[in-house]
Amino acid sequence: MAEDASRSLQRIGEPAVAPLIALLEDTSATSHARGWAARTLGSIGDKRAYEAMASALIDPGEDLGVREMVAFYLGRLGDRRATVPLIDIMLNRAEPADLRRSATYALGELGGRGAFDVLLEMLSDEEVGNIASHALEELRDPRAASALLPVFASNDERVRHSAAAIVGKLGTSVLGQLLDASRSDDWRVRWAAATALGFTSSERAVVPLLATLQSDANAAVRTQAAAALDFTADVRVINALTRALAHDEEVRVRQASVQSLSHLAMQRQVGDEILPAMEIAAQDAGTIGGQLVVSPIARTTIDRLKRWQSEP
Repeated sequence: MAEDASRSLQRIGEPAVAPLIALLEDTSATSHARGWAARTLGSIGDKRAYEAMASALIDPGEDLGVREMVAFYLGRLGDRRATVPLIDIMLNRAEPADLRRSATYALGELGGRGAFDVLLEMLSDEEVGNIASHALEELRDPRAASALLPVFASNDERVRHSAAAIVGKLGTSVLGQLLDASRSDDWRVRWAAATALGFTSSERAVVPLLATLQSDANAAVRTQAAAALDFTADVRVINALTRALAHDEEVRVRQASVQSLSHLAMQRQVGDEILPAMEIAAQDAGTIGGQLVVSPIARTTIDRLKRWQSEP
């Protein structure tokens, strides 16, 4: 009922803002109704709602569900005044994790220099780091490259991957820096560079990724290169992945190779031509943690490809 009313009021738009603000401020109303009022105000995006929403956000006595809804939708108002209270919530580890995550998400939507700087700081935070990473990916701020390339050497794989995704999504503008990183003596930097090159989804990333897959001495780096090549059905990529699938001694590399080939098959970018490689992979006895990791993916892919073959 509240959701239906919220959608109706959202369609009404600006004339609904005042009664929605009144509902949000009405502490005698149910928290569910007030939360939907906050959601609808954020969806409408009228800055007149800022004061009521910010007041609910920073009130420690306010219903937690209402605060979470306010935090999540406050960024959509586009009012930069929200930066400070959202940052305060995000940084306060005494606040509930879900509230901090909602504030982090809103900061990403709001954008701006203040949001960018503090989101960078939160990448290593266990509770909100993933949300901060996704927010920075969406911001696509060119300052991210210089700020995060040093993070490629982190010992924390999650943080390393987050940095690589953020930088890689800047696209071709960072290719030169990523190519330099892919030649680093530090395997962690090469690992992150391979990951980031995949996120660029650039054809110019194919050759360096192939070189990494075929010749890097570190299995973890080869694994990332194989995983990163799932964005293109370039014949060179298919050949390299099938070779790795058949010949790389490291099961993690074979697993990443079959996953990339399977992904391309699911996207209908490749078809029957990979069946011979999949048939070989279906016999792979490689395990991780006692579980077969290559053959199940290969068998599933074979089944789908053969099913598609039989379709009219």
